[in-house]
Parts: sequence; C-alpha cells; structure tokens
Amino acid sequence: MVTQRALVTGASSSLVQDCAKALCSVGFNVLATSSRLDRKAQTSHIRIDLLDPNTWDHNELRLPFDFVFHAAAHGPRIINTDFYEINYKAPLNFFSRINLNPDCKFVFASTSSIYGTLNRRQVTEKTIPNPENDYAKSKLYFENTISNVLKQVGSRGHLLILRIPTLLGRQVSQNIIDRWISQSKLKEKTLVYNPDKSFSSIISEIDVVSRIISETHSNITEKYIVNCYTNGDLTYLQAANMIIETFDGPKPSIVKTNLQPALSMTNLEERWFDNLSTRSSLISHLKNFLASGR
Repeated sequence: MVTQRALVTGASSSLVQDCAKALCSVGFNVLATSSRLDRKAQTSHIRIDLLDPNTWDHNELRLPFDFVFHAAAHGPRIINTDFYEINYKAPLNFFSRINLNPDCKFVFASTSSIYGTLNRRQVTEKTIPNPENDYAKSKLYFENTISNVLKQVGSRGHLLILRIPTLLGRQVSQNIIDRWISQSKLKEKTLVYNPDKSFSSIISEIDVVSRIISETHSNITEKYIVNCYTNGDLTYLQAANMIIETFDGPKPSIVKTNLQPALSMTNLEERWFDNLSTRSSLISHLKNFLASGR
C-alpha cells in the first residue's frame, strides 16, 4: 500500500506541529514547511518561504500530496505587514505550482475575525463576513479564491475552511498567565468570552487538531466552512484548565519521517525540549496558583 503524503505549512506554530504529529500517527508521510528554521520546532521541517519562489525548488514538493493543512500566515499583531501579499497573493502563487492528487483534501486555517464585531449568536457559516482590518480581509480573499486554484492544479475541489478564534495550546505565553493572575481573572465566574457580546471565542488546540484529523476520513468533495468556537459562556478558570489539558496531553516527540530533515534531529530535539522546560515551569506556576485557591 502506497503511503499517503501530507503537506503542512507554518511549522513554527504548535498547532501545526501537533497536527503534523497526528497526521503521522494515522499513517501519513508528512512534509512540514516553515519560513524560518531557527524556531523551536517539534517536527523536522524544510524552509519554504512563500514570499521567495527560489525556496520552492525542493524535491519533496515535486511529488503529489493527498492532504494539505495550510496555516502559514502573518498574524494581526505583526505591524508594517503587507497582509495582502503575505496571506493571500503569495500562498495562492505557491499552491498553483504544487502537485496535488485529484482527491487531495485541503484544510485552510482561516480566522473568526472575518466577522468583525458581530456577536456569535448572530453568526452562522452563511453569515456575510464583515472584515474590519487588513489581516481579516487577506484571509477572506484566500478563502474566496483557493478553490479555483485547486481545480486548476487538478484537485476536485475538496476544501475545508476552519474559521478559528484565539487558540489555547502549547504556545501560551508568560504574559497571558501573569496577566490573568495579577488581575484576579481566574475567579470562577469571571467571563473571558460571552457569545452575546462577541464572536471572539477561545478554543483548545486539541479540538482543532482533532477536527483536522477527522477530515482525513471525510467523503465530502466540495468547499465547506466550519466556525470553530467554545459552546456557551467561557470563564478564565475554564480557559486556564484548557491550557493545562493541552500541555498535559500526550508528551511531544520528534516526528520522524523518511524525509531528509532540514536540521539534524539532535538540534531540533534540543531546541524543542529546552522550550518545553520553560513552558513546563509556566504550567506548574499556573497549577500551583489554582491549587492554592486564591
């Protein structure tokens, strides 16, 4: 039986690293790409800069893919960024040159911010988007165009768009936890998210990865959209426990594939586990605070 191949972009993020690991666990040969190789990474990956076509000349990109998870992007907090070029034009150009099998399944990590200030009870997947910044607009442009590009390269157009809100996972920062503790936000009834006020929800990386992996078994052959969010009101205490759950899940390991790694496994392993040590201290701090009952 021929091993199926998967391409995941944006491998410097923990969401993509965990998705790559999960895809390997269900039998895919995974090629992970990132524009930078000096980031702490869980997976072996190659440098592919979507803004630099000179980096696209790689043997592994010439072979057809059966599954794609595209998450590489510049986020809304990056200043002085041409979102149109980086999040829309460049990736479209990249995927127009990639070899995809006719039944290739394509998952795109979009954003819930395309709905602007609409609250969640007003929003369904059929709601007309109302993006209010260049980041959200660039994501919507890609949503509206990628299906045509996929058909041009021979795919039958199977496309899942995940409109993702704020993610809680392995890359939670010291600043977030310190702010929640110092501002006494971890009280049981304090809401971080209320669907009557905003669409800006929080969701665990575990749930998003599970949704992506379930797509590998899907028989749907058309474009469809899924809004990702946490059901009902969400308190800071529940959000903190989501962080702990994600971190205390299956321990990260280096994903070994038969691809030639861009860096030695030893270096990648040292970098990733140095990072884990720092985050382990951070999670212990959060656990101790919650256990103290303050």
